[in-house]
Amino acid sequence: MKIKTSFSAPKQVVPIEACTEKRKTKNIFFNSAIAISELKQLGDIEPIPEEYDQYSELQSWERSQKKVEKWLSKSSSARPSDPAKFHLELQKLKKVKMITPEELHFTPPPPGFPDKIEVKPSPEKKKRWVDFSSDSDLSGTPNETRLQPIRIPVQTSNVILQPPPLKPGLIKREKRSKFQNEKISDKIYTGKLKFYNLKKRHGFITISEGDDVFLVEDELVLSGIILRHFKDDVYKQKVINFKFRIKVCINQGKEKRIATNIEIL
Repeated sequence: MKIKTSFSAPKQVVPIEACTEKRKTKNIFFNSAIAISELKQLGDIEPIPEEYDQYSELQSWERSQKKVEKWLSKSSSARPSDPAKFHLELQKLKKVKMITPEELHFTPPPPGFPDKIEVKPSPEKKKRWVDFSSDSDLSGTPNETRLQPIRIPVQTSNVILQPPPLKPGLIKREKRSKFQNEKISDKIYTGKLKFYNLKKRHGFITISEGDDVFLVEDELVLSGIILRHFKDDVYKQKVINFKFRIKVCINQGKEKRIATNIEIL
């Protein structure tokens, strides 16, 4: 059986006043004169809002910048805006009648008198801008009754245009187709090719009255008909209809009727 050899020292009893004195000497954060319960109540006090502080806007640059941007957006500035919104605001402004300073201080006249006397300036005192594109001064308007259009005489010469010269190959045909005392009818005839001799280069056209009209190659060429196409149609024995005038001439003592101004239908 073991026997305890250590002896525990008796506990010392410290008075409460001595404990409070030590705490008072060690507590350096709070004033001991104020109770801790009262100090805790300071945490329940709501902070003062910053908007009531007159120096808060100067201290906070971001908050001031936002307020400036908000003010610029509502003011008339060069900042881009919504076109549809701008159009609606413009229509509202048009409906509102703008009162001028003259209308604001205008006193109505007594009954029986016009509201506003219109004074018409005399023609002598009437002014106008001479030139809008320059810095010219005002000048009087000229008398409108004296203004007359200036008529410039135009000289015209009686020029008679001659027909264009013929090609060298057509000069001989022109000479052969001219006769003395020839007459060209004003009436236009229609007819059908009776026959055409390709070697002799002439033929006849039968008109509706039953008469025959002489047809020569010179008149075909002078009328602008392409001989190659015409000869191909004759060789193929096609039916060819014409529209033409009749030239009446005397050749070797005999009267001849020759087709001229020919068109193929």
